[in-house]
Amino acid sequence: MILRSLTQHIKEQNWFTVILEIVILVIGVFIGLQVQEWANDKERQQREAIYLERLHEEVLCVIELRSPNVTRRVNIPQQRV
Repeated sequence: MILRSLTQHIKEQNWFTVILEIVILVIGVFIGLQVQEWANDKERQQREAIYLERLHEEVLCVIELRSPNVTRRVNIPQQRV
């Protein structure tokens, strides 16, 4: 439909309409690409938040597992050499 309309205006040599249709088409494609990029960024941010939450949980788990060792090492008197 768009192509048929465009070819008809080219045959009629209605250059203003041809340019206007091309500009509208380009703007539509640009807006579509921007919306897609926005959606990809939002998805990436959500994944990043999930990864950071998992990392935080793992760090807390490691701290909890290692705390007896750290406490024991801190309480050992230092030997002088």
